[in-house]
Amino acid sequence: MNNIDYIEVYRLICTNTVDVIQANNTAYNFDNYTYGVKNNIIFGGTGCLAKVTNGMNVSLRAKTSLELKSGFEVEAGAEFYANICDCTP
Repeated sequence: MNNIDYIEVYRLICTNTVDVIQANNTAYNFDNYTYGVKNNIIFGGTGCLAKVTNGMNVSLRAKTSLELKSGFEVEAGAEFYANICDCTP
């Protein structure tokens, strides 16, 4: 018989009042992204570059909208997840 040594439980951080919108003509650094459920997320657009590079693991969760425009890229070897979900604090 096997025993369970420990259990890890994760809870989503609900930041429903926060929007993440990349400004035009900018590059976005996912190393500085604060994870949690946002209200709205928009990446890419005119002159923008938002790239998830090889070896990165990025998860985007939004309550209302999640838009990935031209200029958003996910390289081979990267892990990317995007979801619209409800989050009650």
